[in-house]
Amino acid sequence: RCCIYAALLGAALSLGTSGANAFTCAHELGHSRSPRERALADVLLAAQGLPYWRAAHAAHHKNVGLPGDPETALLGEGFWEFLPRALQAA
Repeated sequence: RCCIYAALLGAALSLGTSGANAFTCAHELGHSRSPRERALADVLLAAQGLPYWRAAHAAHHKNVGLPGDPETALLGEGFWEFLPRALQAA
């Protein structure tokens, strides 16, 4: 039984790490001017269940730090105030 839990923990850590790396690559590719690289970003994001993210992130860049930006906490906004707004945008 202990071996099963260790294997599951190892799989979770491995998948989480590879997913984080894929997300970072997709984020950078999404900023590219090349349509092929942006398409690759879309594929990577879709594989992670985040097909909407590149469009949402573009809106973030247009409104960074403004009330219309769900990805940035407002000045003086605490974590627990920001969290529902961020989750609602996702």
